[in-house]
Amino acid sequence: MTGTAQSGGIDFNQIHVDKADAKFALERRVFTIDGRALLYQGNLDFKDESHLGKAPPDHKIVLAMRDMLLTGEISALIKKAVPFLSLPLGDVEGKFDADVDLAAQGSDKQAFLKTTNGSGKLTMPENARARLPAFLRLPPEYSSLAFGKMESNFTIRNGLMNSETLFTAPDLTLKLAGTTQLPDPQNIEYHVFLTGPRVGKDLKKFLSKDGESPVGFGGTLTQPKAKVYFKNILGPLLQDLLR
Repeated sequence: MTGTAQSGGIDFNQIHVDKADAKFALERRVFTIDGRALLYQGNLDFKDESHLGKAPPDHKIVLAMRDMLLTGEISALIKKAVPFLSLPLGDVEGKFDADVDLAAQGSDKQAFLKTTNGSGKLTMPENARARLPAFLRLPPEYSSLAFGKMESNFTIRNGLMNSETLFTAPDLTLKLAGTTQLPDPQNIEYHVFLTGPRVGKDLKKFLSKDGESPVGFGGTLTQPKAKVYFKNILGPLLQDLLR
C-alpha cells in the first residue's frame, strides 16, 4: 500500500505546522514515510522507517531542519516534543539548522526515548542569543548574551545524550558540556565554561584555568537548578592563596 498526504494549519504536540506533504508506504509490515513540513518560518524534512512486525517495533528516523525560528516559547515546546534538540538554558533565540539521525524501539514515547541511539548537530549561523539563569550566580551583564553563532553536537546511547554546545563571539565563548537523560524525568548535568577577553578579573578568579564555573546545571530539563562543583570552588581559591 502506498499513498500521499497533505495537510495545513495543524498542531502536533502543541507545535503548529503551517503545511505538510508526505509520501508513505506499508509493505510487509514495514511503514515508511518521507515528507516536508513548513513551520516556524523554516522547513523540516523527515524520513521514518518503522518495522511494525517486530516486538517492540524498530524505528529509524532522519530529520533535517533549515532556517527554523527559535524563541523562548518555541524552546519550551521543543523540550516536550523533541528533547534531544533542547538546551537547559532560560531562553535561546535565533534561527537554526539541525540534522538528526536516530534509531529506537518501542510503541510509546517513553520506550522510544529510553532506547534511542544516534547523533545530531544544531547550529545557529548568526545572531544567536542566550539568557543564563540567575542561579549560576554570574554578574548581571551575563544574564542575556548576544553571540555571532552557536553550534551544538550530540550523541545518544540508550537514551543518554552527551552534548557540547558552543556560543561564540569575538570576545566571549560560552560552552555547555554534559548529559541529558531523555526519558522522564529527564535529569540533566551540565558544566558551564566562560572564556575570552570579556571575562573580567573579578569573575575569572572564580573560574578554573579552562574557564569552568563552579556552578553548573542540575535538576531536570524542564526544571533546571544549580549544581555546585566544590572542587571548582576550592581550586581557584587555593591558587589565589598560593600566589
